[in-house]
Amino acid sequence: MPYRRKIKNAVRRTASISAWRTRLVFWAGAAFVGLCATLLAQASSWADALFHTWVARWGWLPL
Repeated sequence: MPYRRKIKNAVRRTASISAWRTRLVFWAGAAFVGLCATLLAQASSWADALFHTWVARWGWLPL
């Protein structure tokens, strides 16, 4: 029965430790990239606010 073999192989691939390790690394990397993007956006907002504060005090600064 070739279908039994296909099902058995699919179960083995799903339950494989190396497959789960690969998935875990992939999702951990995705979470890390998302965190970095969020931190970069926050840092750019902070830098923009700081720049506007400095421009209000020293109007020649953007020159």
